[in-house]
Amino acid sequence: MLPDSPSTALHKKRIREKNRWRTDDLDVEVRERQEKVFSQYGRTKDWKADRRPPRVRLRGLPSSATITDLEYFFEGYDVARSFPFCFEFVKDKAGKPTGHAFVYFNREDEARRARDQLHRRYLGDRYIEVYVDYQH
Repeated sequence: MLPDSPSTALHKKRIREKNRWRTDDLDVEVRERQEKVFSQYGRTKDWKADRRPPRVRLRGLPSSATITDLEYFFEGYDVARSFPFCFEFVKDKAGKPTGHAFVYFNREDEARRARDQLHRRYLGDRYIEVYVDYQH
């Protein structure tokens, strides 16, 4: 197999960067809200020490999706209802929904089971991508 030409390599790099989902930009508002909640519950700002519940990341949600829709979508799964915000929608800087959300679970194996069974299932007329989020 021949190596890529410089222009092809540059094109592939640009496509990768364009399609990469940047969690840093989307998570700013979520992180700020989590810090407020953690401070209210006496938790530190060191998130690894907080032992937060495992979560899945949803992608492809319709902009009209509500918490009730997510409760229905995750019916039968052990969602961490005792956690202050077990369903969390991500919004952009203008406050509009991005189509992404986080759902917190009581156990990591339950989060993996939800990913395995719900990945690419439909919510309304859109399929939802479900990923276990190990970055928090």
